[in-house]
Amino acid sequence: MSVDSQISFFDEPTDTADWLGMLVSAVCAVHCLLVPVLFYLLPAAGATLGDERLEWGLLVVAGLVASLSLGLSYRHHRSRSILALLVAGLLLLVAARLLEEYGEPVLLSALVSVAGATALVTGHAFNLRRRHSAVSAATATTAT
Repeated sequence: MSVDSQISFFDEPTDTADWLGMLVSAVCAVHCLLVPVLFYLLPAAGATLGDERLEWGLLVVAGLVASLSLGLSYRHHRSRSILALLVAGLLLLVAARLLEEYGEPVLLSALVSVAGATALVTGHAFNLRRRHSAVSAATATTAT
């Protein structure tokens, strides 16, 4: 494998997983912001998009993608801060779902969800960058 292919942003499954994770987390954040608004403006659309199966489904997909990307890249960078950020993001998303299910204000649930999704997006971005730095460093020491 050449040095150029090791630095490409889509050469490893973890790169795809991190980009997918950022996309899913961003969709989750937008969803969490829009659903409360839609409940008031268009109740039928808000009820459809606010369905708990959809929300738990997004959470499960975000969790699986975060686990996959971290599992593929942790051996390269060993960053506990990235691990903590991704775990915190997932825990915040679970907390937001539970807040909503136990009747807490929708605004509180939405804010916690957005914080969790933001932590996931940030964690995936750091994971991607840190893994590439670690691979680049390993390649540089191997090449010399």
